[in-house]
Amino acid sequence: MIAERMIGKIQSLPFYPVLLIAYPAVALMGININEVEPVFLWRPLVVLLLTAAVLLVLLRFLLKDWHRAALLLSFMIFLFFTYGHLYLYLKKIEIAGIIIGRHRLMLPVWIGLAILAAWWLVHVLQDPKPVTPILNMISIFLLIYPSFQIASYVVQRQRTEKAARAAAQAQAASLPLGYAPDIYYIILDAYGRQDVLNEMFGYDNSPFIDFLQSKGFYVPECSQSNYGQTMLSLTSSLNYDYLDSLTDQLTANTDQRAPLRALGQYNKARQFLKSQGYNIVSFATDFPVSEWKDADYFLSPPATGMRDFEIMLAQTSAWRIPMDMTNESPEKR
Repeated sequence: MIAERMIGKIQSLPFYPVLLIAYPAVALMGININEVEPVFLWRPLVVLLLTAAVLLVLLRFLLKDWHRAALLLSFMIFLFFTYGHLYLYLKKIEIAGIIIGRHRLMLPVWIGLAILAAWWLVHVLQDPKPVTPILNMISIFLLIYPSFQIASYVVQRQRTEKAARAAAQAQAASLPLGYAPDIYYIILDAYGRQDVLNEMFGYDNSPFIDFLQSKGFYVPECSQSNYGQTMLSLTSSLNYDYLDSLTDQLTANTDQRAPLRALGQYNKARQFLKSQGYNIVSFATDFPVSEWKDADYFLSPPATGMRDFEIMLAQTSAWRIPMDMTNESPEKR
């Protein structure tokens, strides 16, 4: 009986706005977990949770009702985080020569919806309490899958990192040249070879190729990567082997990339050169496989402004409005 009363009391507490405001950030991280460090979630998540808590208290003070305040705040959160998604969709639609996806058209509609919702909740809705348990459950349910995506990725990454380190350190060899020249590994990502650029884009890249060859570089004529994605190809080349020989956790039916990050960061080439006395120098790339933050020297610019993940989150929300006002010309807004 006591447990049932406690559960019932918890269900009747309108905590769903705090969870609803967290969902867009958690879901976006879950979708992009293979490309973004999970730690980048915490800063926007803390800001969102604090914002929701402050707004909920302020609305409770104005409306004199926690349930009514929570319902109004939830609708505002919905409007805020759907704005960017709908804007991107409507930006592609043109009616009678007018592009629908314009801030000058959408913003008044969103403001009108917010005012209409506030009026309805304050003057029309009699009792908002019955919807509280339902919205509490919905908010919890929404967070389950993206949270599982993030948690499973972190667990698998930790497990594969240990295996990747052990596999890379197991080799024993010496430098074939007998000395240790400086080595620079530079990837011009998505840069096509000469014949492809000429055939597909009509671009003659021969002056650049001739320059490299005149400096002693070897440029193979029909080179191609092992895989069609950067993360797959880079991991394979750094371990000088195909991925199915490196791990059994990657199959054709999975999109899990945790093993790739571990195999890329603690690859055989890096471990071999380290065993030969090399100092490893890496630099910030915002690409997880190539960001070796535990290298001997990790070069990174001072952290300023918003991270890429935060910008992506902001662009899917109404925060896109001030961002576009700064970056776009007036006729495009």
